[in-house]
Amino acid sequence: MILAAPALAFLQDGKPAEYSPQPPQDLFEVVKVVDGDTVHVMRDGKVEKLRLLSVDTEEKLSGRGGSATKPETVYGEECALWAKEVIDAVAKEGKPAHGLAFPGGDERRDIYGRLLCHVILPDGTDFNLMLVQLGKSPYFNKYGNSKICHAAFEEAQAAAQKEKLGIWDPKTNEPKTPGAPAAKRPYDTLLPWWNARAEAIDDYREQLANGDSNVAEADVEFMTGMISHHAQALVMSGLAPTHGASPQMRILTSRILNAQTDEIAFMQAWLRDRQRHVPEVEVDGLTLTIDGGPAPRMHGMLSDAQMQELAAARGVEWDRVFLTYMIQHHEGAVTMVSDLFATNGAANDDIAFKMASDIQVDQRSEIRRMKRILEEVAGRLEGPSPQDRHPSP
Repeated sequence: MILAAPALAFLQDGKPAEYSPQPPQDLFEVVKVVDGDTVHVMRDGKVEKLRLLSVDTEEKLSGRGGSATKPETVYGEECALWAKEVIDAVAKEGKPAHGLAFPGGDERRDIYGRLLCHVILPDGTDFNLMLVQLGKSPYFNKYGNSKICHAAFEEAQAAAQKEKLGIWDPKTNEPKTPGAPAAKRPYDTLLPWWNARAEAIDDYREQLANGDSNVAEADVEFMTGMISHHAQALVMSGLAPTHGASPQMRILTSRILNAQTDEIAFMQAWLRDRQRHVPEVEVDGLTLTIDGGPAPRMHGMLSDAQMQELAAARGVEWDRVFLTYMIQHHEGAVTMVSDLFATNGAANDDIAFKMASDIQVDQRSEIRRMKRILEEVAGRLEGPSPQDRHPSP
């Protein structure tokens, strides 16, 4: 066992008194531990994928590299193995069984259909909180402070930082041999950013509770439309591993997947906090549906013919087609932001303004990067460009 029994004892001894979850009445068999914050359970006769709330363990090593803010690390790999052994250690009759907890009892899902929840061990131990108290994860409040145990998470993180546990140990992820992976996650810049967003969300929640909120319909339409827009980017980027993308392109698509998945989650939380409809996104191969119907065609989104061309390409040609159409896609997102800012009364919500501004800056920067790569790729290929074959709609 990797710290299984000591970990349980450590959490229970230091658990803040104001948060004392009870042993769960309903237990579910764990069928897979993907990594430190993603678990699959058997529930009501089917496999449910869980995404643990308020935690964000480091990425496992896969060879894709990750992004600057979510790099793949040695500690991410170790944490995934640790999580599996801890969960297996509380197995009953060979079948790990755990309870689930949802903020306010409200079951919600992320863009990938994963249930957003806390995992409660049979003795009442909150596994999410354990991850933070042992330094396996930061308190991840980028999408708002925990509605279940914010104070407990803050105390857990402060204690782990003081004791230099896990991710807070300067020696963590230091390479032990020449050439070994050495990526480190920049928590010194991430935590202030997450906290600033969490404070803004808390302010809005307070306004909402006091009946002082005023939501511009243009902001709602922007967030709703951008969720669809980003979802298509996830479908496009998800083809890279199976379509012969170059190592450089694998890194680029991994960065897009990480960034836009996070932004979708943030926009969903924005809509939910404002008691507005949150679009239900489903992906089936290349088909993207929103609320059970065809995805609305936002600026820059690919036509069916363009998506089919991307799916048919391989190797260097896939790189060229992807870059051509992702540039088109990003330019559409920039147009959507410009349209929002040009709308009277829109983007007065501080969070909506910050979200839109971030998208505009990030995607303009990525467009410049992709154009440079496209010039290199095009120089190795001949023939008409993808847009000559399938002009944008």
